[in-house]
Amino acid sequence: RALERNSSYNVFSGNIFDTNNNGIRMEIYSSHNLFENSNISDTFNEYINISEGARNNTFLNFSYPLGQEYVSSNAELIRKWYYRAHLTFANGTEADNTNITARNSTGDIHFSMMTNSTGWTSIETITDYINDNGTWIDSNPYLLTAVKNPQTGIYFNVTEEQTNLSHNF
Repeated sequence: RALERNSSYNVFSGNIFDTNNNGIRMEIYSSHNLFENSNISDTFNEYINISEGARNNTFLNFSYPLGQEYVSSNAELIRKWYYRAHLTFANGTEADNTNITARNSTGDIHFSMMTNSTGWTSIETITDYINDNGTWIDSNPYLLTAVKNPQTGIYFNVTEEQTNLSHNF
């Protein structure tokens, strides 16, 4: 399954790719593509192969084994997962109207969100890593902080957890 040269701005959602010799291959300058809510298995070569000039190709909630991707020069693969938190106080009551901020491994704010009346946040996307020219730029671990009173913080490793829709802290 290949995206032809200059095949850009496509969305592939809810797919199962299996028993395929080449996995997913993006030809030269295929950029700004989104693969979401899918998985790939049983390929004979790399699961993902991105050719030169193919930039900003995102794999969101897309399962395949780590290390089974090839990203050429001047190419980019972004791997993301879904994330949602549930915040409660020590006595078990939900922490409503509380800000939760996620900082990546370099300390940059990745997102900031508020809890609702039941202590839940909206669903966000969290970047696991960017494979840029074959070099991983890891965003882990994330430092998640909740600010109301008192302030709390925990570390979250998206590579280990992947999609997490019920993170309690």
